[in-house]
Amino acid sequence: MAKPVVPLLVWLALSGSTEAFGQSAESLERTGIAGGLTASGCEAHPRLNSACHFELTGPVTRVQAQSFEAFLARRTRLHGFAFDITSTGGSADAAMTIGMRLRERGATVIARGDCDTACVLVLAGGAHRSTQYARVTIGRPYPDNVHELGEDRAERYVERITNPIASYLDRMGISGSLLAAMLAVPARETRTPGVAELREYGLAGTATMPP
Repeated sequence: MAKPVVPLLVWLALSGSTEAFGQSAESLERTGIAGGLTASGCEAHPRLNSACHFELTGPVTRVQAQSFEAFLARRTRLHGFAFDITSTGGSADAAMTIGMRLRERGATVIARGDCDTACVLVLAGGAHRSTQYARVTIGRPYPDNVHELGEDRAERYVERITNPIASYLDRMGISGSLLAAMLAVPARETRTPGVAELREYGLAGTATMPP
C-alpha cells in the first residue's frame, strides 16, 4: 500500500522547519485583514498547499473572525495554508469561528509564544497543529471585552458559552476534558498544561476527526 503523501507545508510546520517557511512568507507582500491579523502570499498562490500564510498577533477579536471569513469567502480555492498565532486574551466566540474556517480549509495552525484560552480554541481548529514553539496556558473562556465587564456579567458569558465550546471541541475531535480543565481554573487565573496533557487533549499533531 502506498504511503500517504504529507503536504510540504504540513511537513514544514510539524517537523520544526517553520522558520524557513516563515522567511519565505516574509518575502511575499503582507496584507492587513483586521487589527492583528495579516496574510501573505494568498493572492499569488490561490490553490491547494499554497504559500499562503496568515499571522494573528494579540487578542482574538470578533472583527478578526468576521474579516477572516469574508477574506476566505472571496477565495474559495484557498486550502492547506499555514496560520501562525501568538495570542493572549480574546473572544471564545471569535476563536471558534476562526477555528471552524481553518478546519474547513485544512489549515496547519502553529502556536508561537504565549497562547492562552482563545488561542487554544483557534489551535483546536487546525487540521494539523504545532505547539512546540508556544507557552500554552488555559483558563476560563471570557469574551474579548472582559475587562469592561463586571465579575457577574463575565461569569454569565462563561455559562452561556460552555455548551457551544463543548460542541465545537467535539466536532474538532478534541477531548472534552479540555473544557473541564478550563472551567476548573479560578476566575482571572491561568494554568500551564504540560506536553503530555496537551497530547491527551489532542492539541498536538494531526486532527483525528473529519472536518
